[in-house]
Amino acid sequence: MRKFLMNGAVLSSIFAVVPVIRRTSTSHRRWAVALLWIGWGIGVAVAIAGVLDDADDEHDALES
Repeated sequence: MRKFLMNGAVLSSIFAVVPVIRRTSTSHRRWAVALLWIGWGIGVAVAIAGVLDDADDEHDALES
């Protein structure tokens, strides 16, 4: 769990929700708001996948 909390990519993607929330409250187009949230979710997923990939690489390097 610490590897996620201490990773800059994960932290920045999670904190990127603040502008998404602000934009959600001011936007009148539902499709644009949906795309914002989808984009934010994809960003968080990519950051988490990157951390998992790095952890797998470290694990493989230790086994070799």
